[in-house]
Amino acid sequence: MCFRFLCLLFFLTLLAPAQEPFLTTRQWTALREESNGAVPYENLRYLTTLHRVPATADFDQAAQFVLQRAREYGLADAHSEQFPIDGVRTYGLMRSYFSWSVEEGQ
Repeated sequence: MCFRFLCLLFFLTLLAPAQEPFLTTRQWTALREESNGAVPYENLRYLTTLHRVPATADFDQAAQFVLQRAREYGLADAHSEQFPIDGVRTYGLMRSYFSWSVEEGQ
């Protein structure tokens, strides 16, 4: 079994150089020279100020922020979707909690 795996791995490494790159060298260089981490960092910084628990106002605000940014970056058909919540249904590993907001505490 181990020998078969090693043979398969060796065969796949022979195929790797034959693959075409996704971007040309010129495109990759232009992208690299225009990119930096400032904009993603600021986006992340803003999102971390929001308490993004599903079914809260901050969660909706974060979703709208991401949607707005996606459209600004050229994703013309970006959209948000709504899913039913009942306190029992799960989406992934999260239960669909009812909406709530804190008014005061002690």
